[in-house]
This record gives sequence, C-alpha cells and structure tokens, in this order.
Amino acid sequence: MFIIRCSILCLALMQTTVAAPERRATLDDAISEAREDVPGRVLSAETVRENGQEVHRLRILSEDGRVRRYNMDAQTGRRMKGRR
Repeated sequence: MFIIRCSILCLALMQTTVAAPERRATLDDAISEAREDVPGRVLSAETVRENGQEVHRLRILSEDGRVRRYNMDAQTGRRMKGRR
C-alpha cells in the first residue's frame, strides 16, 4: 500500500513540474487568423521586433476597400490592440 501511495505522489509531482512546451504563433498562423477576422486580401505580412518583442504585422485590404492593420504577439498568439 505504501508503494502505491508513493507512486501516485511521484506521478502527481512529475506532472506539475513538467511544463508543456510553449507554442509560438507563426506568421502563417497570424495570416490565417487575420483572414477570419478581417475578410479581404493580405497586402503585406512581416515579423518585426518591437521593444524586444516579436510582432507579426499584417496589412489587409478589406472588402469595403479600407486598409486594415492587424498585429499579433508572436510569442502568445494574441492579437494586439491598435489601429484597425
């Protein structure tokens, strides 16, 4: 019984200390998400370093004829607030 309890405890501790690898958002991920959010044609897409942080920047010609800017944090994959 003691061995079973120790094994369960060890397994529980191993699961909490082993973190899943962080998934970075690729430029392709940013393009796919932007196309879902802002329908239109992608005019440009690039990854730049801004204040020590990688940012995917896109310019999209929307269906209403306006150029929209779409910025995504490359580390977290979250859309960054800014001009649309």
